[in-house]
Amino acid sequence: EVKGLLYKVVDKTTTKTVISHIIINAIRGNPTESITQFDELIKQINKEYEAQFKNRIRLLTSALIFTAIIIGYAILNYYYGWYKNSTHIYNLIFVVAGGSVGGFFSISIGLNKVVCEQDVNDKLYIFYGIERIIIALLASVIVYFAIQSELVFSICIKMTNPLIGYVTFAIVSGFSETLIPTLLQKIEKEK
Repeated sequence: EVKGLLYKVVDKTTTKTVISHIIINAIRGNPTESITQFDELIKQINKEYEAQFKNRIRLLTSALIFTAIIIGYAILNYYYGWYKNSTHIYNLIFVVAGGSVGGFFSISIGLNKVVCEQDVNDKLYIFYGIERIIIALLASVIVYFAIQSELVFSICIKMTNPLIGYVTFAIVSGFSETLIPTLLQKIEKEK
């Protein structure tokens, strides 16, 4: 039964070691105590798995809410044209929205790989979700300025509607955790 629960465990090596010690204890003549230890281990595994799940949901939910707020602001900006007179600010609002969408996709896809520490306050994962979206936003802003300065993806500037290109690359930069570091290294080498 315990072996069937190993998929729920973050640190499989430690859990397997504990299982080995319990089995050795049973072999040495303490089967009743070993059964109790296995029951406790099962409870502990299920409790830790539930905590992992809840913290991952906190992280994902906070990222989703923050992304939804940013997208909502971009939609309002589109309908009311608040910054139509300032092209860069107008474009950046959509670029940031695209970056947040890319960041949210990245979080969603990698959610099972996120390891939530046991002794950390649960609310920290709310801030962690927001932090991941902010990083994606910054990546999208860097890409936007790199496009504007024609360092990369200058094809966007030549498009009939460059905003579509900006948003597309903003989504990619928000999703990819390696795009911006690679881009910055490329720019540094060209100097």
